[in-house]
Amino acid sequence: MAVAKTFMCGGCGNPLQIPKNSRGHVKCPDCGNDCVLEGLIQNAEIAQKENINCGIPLSASPQILHSTLVWYLSKTHSYMPLDLFDKVEVVREEHYCIPGYIFECEADEQYSCQIGIEKQQAYGVGDTEKIRYHTEWNPYNSRVSLTESVFVSGNKEFTEQVNALVRNQSKKRHSELMDIEELEIPAFDVKTYSFNLPETAAFNEHVKPYIEELLKEKAQKSLGSQTYRNLSMDGSKISKTMKRAFFNMYRLVYKFDDTEYYLWCSSDGNYYLPCEMPADEGRLNKHQELQAILAAVPTNEAPFLIVATVILALLAFTGPVVKIFELLFG
Repeated sequence: MAVAKTFMCGGCGNPLQIPKNSRGHVKCPDCGNDCVLEGLIQNAEIAQKENINCGIPLSASPQILHSTLVWYLSKTHSYMPLDLFDKVEVVREEHYCIPGYIFECEADEQYSCQIGIEKQQAYGVGDTEKIRYHTEWNPYNSRVSLTESVFVSGNKEFTEQVNALVRNQSKKRHSELMDIEELEIPAFDVKTYSFNLPETAAFNEHVKPYIEELLKEKAQKSLGSQTYRNLSMDGSKISKTMKRAFFNMYRLVYKFDDTEYYLWCSSDGNYYLPCEMPADEGRLNKHQELQAILAAVPTNEAPFLIVATVILALLAFTGPVVKIFELLFG
């Protein structure tokens, strides 16, 4: 696994320690040369210009990133190349600093529906009494509320990455937030981006729909096992506060058969965003053929074929599984 490059002094060539909040300027302790780190300079300038006051630091070790990549490559699909772990090569570890918004939201919404109550009615057929069942529908109204921190990318290019690696783990990420004065980015080669999504657009396009979906899910959950129909949400009321932040994340670049692929990882290295990855075309075709065969098998014959398919799959994967365990634990 590649690690962050060591920054060398341009004067004497000795390695430099980059102090916290250097803001891109480091004086070499050996020769006194003033060294400029462009990535951190840009980071400091954007933080000041955009009034960014907090952020999520990069905290993953190379070992964690390595394990995440191995796990991802081993579990994502059943048609990976059999020699993947023999040929795969990690090319570099990239560091991204994405500007974003943190909306602290309090929301509530009224909803209405019809609750179904099963009724039974006795009726006679000749000398026999029978029971008829029917559902009686009654109007029902209630409210749901929630408090939620919503992390949103301030740069349109990275909406998917922030949603997957920051917003969807919002409670964990919230606990990692640090004041900007304490935020240390342990890489001089960080790629920092500017805002290009205004606050109002970020709220209307990403926060409001997300909160409304959470309210609807909460309404459905509150109805429990009751039979209901025609659920209608009557319009949310959302109060909010907002602050700007830096969301840091990794992008691991690896190579297989002279083609580069990449994997986005969260700031702690434990979560990833699935991306395109190497595939064995022959195995992919076989996989699709097996799916077609399974889809065409009558239901009463399916169990036997499924067992046979699992056995064949295990035999096919014996080599890769052994290799995976060697990479993770060997």
